[in-house]
Amino acid sequence: LQHQLDQLDADHEAWAIAATETGIDLDDPRYRDATPREQARMLETAHDRLYFRFTEDSVRRKDALATTRTLLATRSTLDVAADFTPVPTPATPPERGHETSRLAGGWRYDRSARSSAAVLRFRGAYHDRLDPPAGYLAGGELEFFDLGVLARAGELRFADFQIVNVQAVSAWDRSFKPLSWQVSGGLRRYGLDALRADPQLRTGAYVDGGAGIAVAPVGNLYLYGFAFAEVDANADLEHEHALAAGLRGGMSWHHASRFMQQLETDWLGPVSGAAGNRLAVRLGSQWQLTADEGLRLSLRYAREAGVELKGLELSWVHYF
Repeated sequence: LQHQLDQLDADHEAWAIAATETGIDLDDPRYRDATPREQARMLETAHDRLYFRFTEDSVRRKDALATTRTLLATRSTLDVAADFTPVPTPATPPERGHETSRLAGGWRYDRSARSSAAVLRFRGAYHDRLDPPAGYLAGGELEFFDLGVLARAGELRFADFQIVNVQAVSAWDRSFKPLSWQVSGGLRRYGLDALRADPQLRTGAYVDGGAGIAVAPVGNLYLYGFAFAEVDANADLEHEHALAAGLRGGMSWHHASRFMQQLETDWLGPVSGAAGNRLAVRLGSQWQLTADEGLRLSLRYAREAGVELKGLELSWVHYF
């Protein structure tokens, strides 16, 4: 459907969309003055979009049936093919994208505390936006069982364990206005302590999530914004929990499958428990050196309750 819409000019696309939302107007100059081939394209696109809206529960069945009959009856009077070009085959089919399991080893540096640690991560599956995008849906993240371990002063320490992370970022355009959303959960240390090379607090459970919109103004650039909330349960916190809410905004961009970037910012305020006002900024880049090997750099800044943290993490990434 998107491929068909892309082959209509702006006026014809607007007519096809209006036909599925406000009704069919065959006397509209945008339709009346079009060539028979253009009219065929407009009618077929309107029909397909109406069916899409029906499957999304955006239109009642009886209304959809009446409009469908009019569209098909009008289309039957045109003895001409719409001649849409075939939907292009993806340059990289899904089965040829990167392997879904990932192992990473590197170095974490906490500039604020002048401390560092080796870091080892294992992800069971599947894909995030800094992974090579070829063969995967644009804008999406789906990860399971992402475990982090720190090594410092001859000691291994648990860092975090993300059980699941789902982020669906789908761009708005004139034809489609999908909801973008995110949810993740697992085990971590709270707040700034989760980013330190030498964390001090105990581990607790967390869940976060939000919903919003995204746009893709040019090429491979995505911009998104969510209303966002998170809750941590941790025995080291006052009242043993922290509930915060606010906004998350971000952008992601990639050049082919060789260089990927993502910038994400959180502005969160306290709702309950030990939560405070927090600003967090994360800039991530990955250079893909071969199909299975990459170099990932993460720069981080966070501020909460007057305390700042500046740090980085540099890792070698292997897919298998």
